Amino acid sequence: MGIGLVGPLILFGIIYLVKMLLGHLALEKAMFVSVALNIVPIRYYFISAKMDRTGRGVLAMTVILIIVVTIIHI
Repeated sequence: MGIGLVGPLILFGIIYLVKMLLGHLALEKAMFVSVALNIVPIRYYFISAKMDRTGRGVLAMTVILIIVVTIIHI
C-alpha cells in the first residue's frame, strides 16, 4: 500500500513544482492524473512480477486515493 501512496505523491510533487515554475497548470486535474498513473505499477505487479498481494495493495490504495480526491473536489 505504501507503493500506491508514494508514487502519486512524488508525481504530484513534481507537477506542483512545474506549476510553481510555469504558473498555469490546473492542480485539480494533476491530482487525478497522478493517481491514475498508478495503473503502471498495478499492471507490473499483477502481470510481470506475479506479486498478487502487492498488486492488490497498490490497487486498494489507488481506489482509496481516487475516492479522497473526488471528495476533495466536490
